[in-house]
Amino acid sequence: MRPADRQPVCRSKRRCLAHEPEKRRPVCPHRIQPLLDRARPLRAEALPSAMTSRRISRCPPEGCALRQIQAASTFRAGMVCGLHSRAEPEGDDPTQLCRARCAASAARARASAPTRPPSSQPDERQESEAMHSIQQYLSSPAFDLPADLLPKTPWNRPFRRQDLGSVDLLGPLAARELSTNRSLAIHRILLNIYEQSMLFLPQRRFESHDLPSFRAFYDPDNVALGQSNRVALERAAFSFLDDHEIKVTGRWEWEHLEQYFLGVIERYEEEPCSLTARIDALDSPTTAYRYLLIQQASDFLSEASAMGRAMLGSFGATQSELMKVFIDEYGYGVHDRKHSTLFERCCSSVGLDPEPHRYYFHYLPSSIALTNYFHHVCSNKHLWFRYLGALYYTEASIPHFNKALSRALRKAFEGAGVDTRYFDEHVHIDQHHRRMVLDDVIRPTIALCGAQVIPEMVIGFESFRLLQSLADRDCLEQLAFVEDLERSRKGGFKVARRAYEAVDAPLAFSEPKGEISYSHIHDHDELFTVELGSMEFFAGITPVVLEAGDSIIIPAGRLHGSRVINEPCTYRVQKVRRR
Repeated sequence: MRPADRQPVCRSKRRCLAHEPEKRRPVCPHRIQPLLDRARPLRAEALPSAMTSRRISRCPPEGCALRQIQAASTFRAGMVCGLHSRAEPEGDDPTQLCRARCAASAARARASAPTRPPSSQPDERQESEAMHSIQQYLSSPAFDLPADLLPKTPWNRPFRRQDLGSVDLLGPLAARELSTNRSLAIHRILLNIYEQSMLFLPQRRFESHDLPSFRAFYDPDNVALGQSNRVALERAAFSFLDDHEIKVTGRWEWEHLEQYFLGVIERYEEEPCSLTARIDALDSPTTAYRYLLIQQASDFLSEASAMGRAMLGSFGATQSELMKVFIDEYGYGVHDRKHSTLFERCCSSVGLDPEPHRYYFHYLPSSIALTNYFHHVCSNKHLWFRYLGALYYTEASIPHFNKALSRALRKAFEGAGVDTRYFDEHVHIDQHHRRMVLDDVIRPTIALCGAQVIPEMVIGFESFRLLQSLADRDCLEQLAFVEDLERSRKGGFKVARRAYEAVDAPLAFSEPKGEISYSHIHDHDELFTVELGSMEFFAGITPVVLEAGDSIIIPAGRLHGSRVINEPCTYRVQKVRRR
């Protein structure tokens, strides 16, 4: 990349802040390059668009897309440029030439970027030792498969140990792999490692099975073993954000950051919430909203626990300002006003069990990743400035989404007495929190530490923004699969086999009554056929019953599990693809 003072000034004839007479200074590009969304040009006077919190985006075509942002001494907009085999445009249209040059430059940069610095690449012996250590960690009774799909305690965190031989837990994930079985395994392990330093107690009397489960989950030797593997798993889970998805270059000042952050949120709030609109259009929005609440429960039932990791130490006045946000989350010591208490009541009002991790079976890997990311940036103090960027994004984007979700819940559960106070409270309080975080935390931090920390804040902001978008898309695709199953149930579970071709030979299984296949994901489409007996098949909260002769297609990336209800149950699975 050329030095900032050698960058050509944009030749667009449309209004550009860099061309205002009193601001005629060389353009200094600040390029943020998340490979996110389908490419589309922007107005020159607008700040760049991107995936935003709680908004789903369709999967891009083959390849990736590049969002480029350019800034001068006054912040100026850029283009969204695609990397989808675009040819150099003919003529001298500055907009088209800019788009082509950006695409070519990004393609070269991406092709030459290493996955990980050579010094951090583990050798085979190190990887073997790490895998052995993780297997030893997972041998704890806390990770045993349960006799029931829904665990009886918040300390039973089932893990499919049979997947360890086929799942790479140490290789870095890519953004496109967030909805895979490998991602599910990595993020389940990470969540448990983080939460072993948090206390979970059910709001009921202990039963006979509770104390052994409690002791197994908090066993100090196993907690230490988990911590010894945390960094390697974090690298696998989140290094793609640094290596491929987000790059920040150029000279940033406070004014650039402020205008960029505010511009992103302003454009987000100008549009209706597409996630709730998509759910409202489903055949059963009440079921879909319950499923969405379950995805939120992995974080909201222990809300601000990750933030608690960020409060320790001594870092001046910003520590006290952050504490104001933190104690708001805990209702200023009033349990009935505590945000997690409000969420418990919301869950109860729609028929869900509010005990933490009651629906662990149903957590999508992308939902767990959102929770894990805040633990990640709060646990690792060298990522402190990223935490501040991610914190601002979530505080600033929540009011718009929660206002839409509160309205949607009242409409979907009309007459059922749904309790939306959790979301209504955030519409109010986070209007204040986003101002506090920006003006009283981020701005003083930059004044103290210098503009050198701004790129880290932008990375944190964009990282969580990207993860939220991927999670929204993942949730909608899962809900579409659930709806397809329900439609198939009404019409008979039959597959148009001529639309698919086999990739390999079928595998047959026979299981006894009560056998559970704990929730997992296939990285390929699978033809699933019951030949004898019957089973409950889970993709959403309520199962469908598959009997002898029934066939379904399980799409790649879709979470599912099963329980045999009539023995013997024989079924056949086969990897397939569309013709």
